[in-house]
Amino acid sequence: MLFKKALAVLSAIAVIGSCSIYNGGISTFTAAAEIEAVSDADTETCSAIVSMSELADPIPDGAHIKAQLVRVGDEETVIEQWELTQDGVKELSDLEYSEEFSYKIVFSDLPEGYGLPKKITVMFDKKGDTDNIVLCGRSAERAETEKTGLYNNVEISATPFFFSDNLMFMTDLLEDGIIEKYIVDENGARYCGLGGITVPDGHYTAYVIPDKAFRFVQYNTEAAAAIINSKSWYDKRINTDYFNRDFSKGFEFDVKNGTTDTLLNFYLENIPEEKEVCTADISVVDSETGEPVDGIKLELTNERLFEDGYITWDSSDTNPMSLDKLLCLGKNYTVTPLNTSETYYIPSVSFSFSRLGEHKDVVIKAKRKTNLDVPKIVLPDEAPVPVDDAHCAVTVGVMDNDGKPAQGVTATLYKKVKSTKTTLMSWNAEEEPVKTINDIEFDESADYYVAISGESNDYYRYDDMKLAFSKGGDSDKVVQFIFPTSMRSIKIQRTVHDTGEYGNVSTTTSGWGGIMVVDMQGYRYPFTNNHICLPDGEYLLKTVTSSLYRIIRPGTEIEAVLVNSDPSLKGYFEQNVENYKNGFKFTVKNGVCEDEIKFYAEYVPTFKNSCSADITVVDDETGEPIEGVNVVMDIPYGRGQIGWNTAETSVMKFDYLRFTDADYRFTVTDLPENYTYGKKEPLSFAKYGEHQNFEIKLSKTTKKGDANCDGTVELADAILIMQAIANPDKYGVEGSAGMHITEQGTVNGDVDPAVKGITSNDALRIQMYLLHQIDTLTAEE
Repeated sequence: MLFKKALAVLSAIAVIGSCSIYNGGISTFTAAAEIEAVSDADTETCSAIVSMSELADPIPDGAHIKAQLVRVGDEETVIEQWELTQDGVKELSDLEYSEEFSYKIVFSDLPEGYGLPKKITVMFDKKGDTDNIVLCGRSAERAETEKTGLYNNVEISATPFFFSDNLMFMTDLLEDGIIEKYIVDENGARYCGLGGITVPDGHYTAYVIPDKAFRFVQYNTEAAAAIINSKSWYDKRINTDYFNRDFSKGFEFDVKNGTTDTLLNFYLENIPEEKEVCTADISVVDSETGEPVDGIKLELTNERLFEDGYITWDSSDTNPMSLDKLLCLGKNYTVTPLNTSETYYIPSVSFSFSRLGEHKDVVIKAKRKTNLDVPKIVLPDEAPVPVDDAHCAVTVGVMDNDGKPAQGVTATLYKKVKSTKTTLMSWNAEEEPVKTINDIEFDESADYYVAISGESNDYYRYDDMKLAFSKGGDSDKVVQFIFPTSMRSIKIQRTVHDTGEYGNVSTTTSGWGGIMVVDMQGYRYPFTNNHICLPDGEYLLKTVTSSLYRIIRPGTEIEAVLVNSDPSLKGYFEQNVENYKNGFKFTVKNGVCEDEIKFYAEYVPTFKNSCSADITVVDDETGEPIEGVNVVMDIPYGRGQIGWNTAETSVMKFDYLRFTDADYRFTVTDLPENYTYGKKEPLSFAKYGEHQNFEIKLSKTTKKGDANCDGTVELADAILIMQAIANPDKYGVEGSAGMHITEQGTVNGDVDPAVKGITSNDALRIQMYLLHQIDTLTAEE
């Protein structure tokens, strides 16, 4: 009888495992099945199903958690109460639906350290609805492991934005600040818990319902800008696009292997009251006619809260721009044009508030340009040719940011010997914007420069530009130009990255050499440090690192660490190497570069700053390399993963591994048939300077009873046999499931000597063996 019962259990498990819908464990599966029956029975009333998730931490032994269903209206009325149990499914039916009242479930007598919400709102949208609530308990021990990042779970973050005395505060939202936060699966079950929630792999939506005093932080608001400014330096996913969504509709995300790489951060702020905030309407108009000017992209910055600026808009879409909640007093807000206009000069404008409740009408007056009919300059393609080897030559273009002659500008060619300057030539650059000089006598003790001069309050010019003459016969092509003082610089990111003892990433901008910017005709352009403004066109930017650093390559530890913190970098580092080698090609249009110009470098490895390893996958007995295996190496402290396939990379070489006294662990997939990864030994280093030839050892699997070929005999082997028998299309040798039985698995699982091939008796004998009813799976009875 015992064996028949065991076989029946295995058959039930096999059937459940073959179903296409699985939702949070058997209890939730049962509850989901009951929902349909309840809903069909009575569509005039509502119902709720309350169960405990089998993937969460169980209710501690001896605990007696009380649950009450409470109707909330003018007063609160207890409708029903019961004791919460781990395996119990509580059905609450015949609940009247009304917009005049709602329901909540209140929990009391919670064990110390055991995490459950103290109350959960029961949610109905209409008559006939059923709310399937899956409670996710959390033990005190797991709460501690969540803090260290050692527990796979999904966590919703709800954070409010506060502002006081010109300081921004973001604090974890207390329970009183939100009505509810929960996760919904595709079948409508709501997972509710505190902290991280463990759910089966699948597709979900996370929700947060704010208290009436709060609203979600909106796109293009001061709160969003301040949050981005404070968080984007370490998590690039917090950007303007992150807030460009309807938070009330929740976050859709996927869970794979118990985790998700999707941010589930909800940011909230107090709904503004007029006397407690400042407001502004910002418009762009023609300085002469007062008519609105379209096509100008603008950015609002604040020197205290968000100096990098993230409130941006286009005057074609929004003019004026209305801001209903500005909170920084006594500090300048500055509106700056992000693009240029061939028709108008757009100045920057600043304003400030002295007290809460103030309103500003900020008007940016666009000045119409006077050279609209002047044609653009055409630069010659050919390089200038010196008159002889004792002289040098240069072609100089002088223009404004529209590529037209610069008004009121004089150009000067001079040489400098130590501190002594000697003018060689000056000319009116407005009348002669392109000039070729081919008889510059070369003096090896001198440096040669092109300078431009001319006074304008609206336009800026770069410093004098040094010519690239190193000997007689050399030639150069350069452009000097003026641009509006309000014109935004093209952003160039050149950073050096390193990891600390516990995986923290340090970043510096030092360690880089010079920059050279050329257009597609080979003309060089001036710049100041990382500040570059350019006329419209295509360009190439080249840079170099100092000898202590090197460009970050794909397949390195630091690449994985950076991708882990900024998933948008995935796949970028091949381009990073290419851009460093050949230059970064980019385009400027209307004064704006849409390309992200970025270079990433790391330290050159030495025996003082890193360890190294050569990693291979081999047969445990023969030591021969095994091809076609996918390997994933987990970097310590959850800082990322590095993957490769041994068919393409038989020996994976790392010359810059930074973590000592910590384990690098490995996951292998696509193992050849008959192999298993049993001895999962980690790679570790005691000190810098160590090198290891590390072998990931795979063993051939011929163990009787080991149907899933994982190196051990366990109940999962019996279950797989039953699944393969019950649903061969999915779990058979050629089944569609990822964990179907293999040819070797059928050999291993055939443990019944009376019948050749796998049968239910094989599954039964494996369970008998696990229950110590028989001593071996190899001897015949």
